[in-house]
Amino acid sequence: MAQITGDEIVQSILDKTKHEGASIDWTEFSKNNKDNIGGKIAAFATSGGGILVIGIDKNRDIQGIGDEQILITRVGEILRDCQPIPFVGEPAFVERQGKKIAIYRISGLGATVCYYKGDPFHRVQD
Repeated sequence: MAQITGDEIVQSILDKTKHEGASIDWTEFSKNNKDNIGGKIAAFATSGGGILVIGIDKNRDIQGIGDEQILITRVGEILRDCQPIPFVGEPAFVERQGKKIAIYRISGLGATVCYYKGDPFHRVQD
């Protein structure tokens, strides 16, 4: 089976055919939500993996990520606060309404719990 593309993921969120759950989540990107992103990454790693879309807010409005390199650096900082450090693939970038959105695929850690800043995280089922 073919893997869903970043473009298809973003479109399904905007069309409201994809809902947050055990395997997908989205969040805006700002300097104030580093812990939010870290918790989501750790939760996916604990719970079998998933897709994190960055640049779309809770109302499904596109906020964008701004500079790609700043986001990549920030995610690297976040990963250093995870224990164990989960595998997070290179981001895919999609552009909508002139704004960039990042799609990260996070691998699960098997039966290992991932901690972010000392706190354990997990996802709930859909």
